[in-house]
Amino acid sequence: MTLDESIPIGHRRSPLPIRTVGIRPRALPDELAAVLHAAHQEEQEAIGGQRRAAYLLTRQVIAGLLKAGYPAAVLARELGVRPESVRTRGQSGWIALAEIGALCGLSDSELLEQCARNAIPLDEEGRLHSDGLVPLLLAER
Repeated sequence: MTLDESIPIGHRRSPLPIRTVGIRPRALPDELAAVLHAAHQEEQEAIGGQRRAAYLLTRQVIAGLLKAGYPAAVLARELGVRPESVRTRGQSGWIALAEIGALCGLSDSELLEQCARNAIPLDEEGRLHSDGLVPLLLAER
């Protein structure tokens, strides 16, 4: 028996170098970051009853991004807040295409065509659920 064989398996040195740098979390694509920032900016500038609607829209955008698998830490870094703040703010719900269009600069008809082309479901009022936000924004145009 060699000296190397006498060491328990859990304590043997690996022939491969150990990486000391952690795995970097996914970055937010530019299209999604722009929508997140636009929603947050609209929330900051709104007053009165508009502020409540803007706050809800930001919550729904955050929920869509979290549901799509983007880590809260990545979203928090984009917004300049703590990850716990992002986790507690996400609220799924139905978003009017006009609101999405205002955030990303596309018309209702363009968004409607994209939904139809990519089989992204809308409700009977033509609203998109927050779960479908990321697939819609990242779909081929």
